[in-house]
Amino acid sequence: MTIEQILQLLQAEGYLPSLDDGDVVFKAQGKHVFASAQENDPDFMRFFLDLYIDAGETSEAVLLQAANHVQRKLKCVKAMLLRSNEEGFVVRFSVELFTDMDVLSRCATRCIDILCTAAHDVGKAVDNGKQG
Repeated sequence: MTIEQILQLLQAEGYLPSLDDGDVVFKAQGKHVFASAQENDPDFMRFFLDLYIDAGETSEAVLLQAANHVQRKLKCVKAMLLRSNEEGFVVRFSVELFTDMDVLSRCATRCIDILCTAAHDVGKAVDNGKQG
């Protein structure tokens, strides 16, 4: 799978993709979502998005608990804490798959929706933690 094929597929699905440092970037449900392909493994690709949370919004423990819950609930999502410091947190959500264009054309929007759901659910858990 090539970046050009991913661009074409996303355009056909109604997204407005562009290139950003070798990855494809587009907006879905108000979030910046990325797609990347592996040149050395043409059957592997990844959709991902990063969620930024200010340090004052939550604790690392609450954030990790919410991310773990999302992984269990949505099953195909990986959640990784990329940054944790005095400024805040960055959690990356990804769906990684081995696929070809035929399969990807049937599941791309579902993968993207799952990522957006993961970010929404973790954001909601953080908000609920502030209220409690």
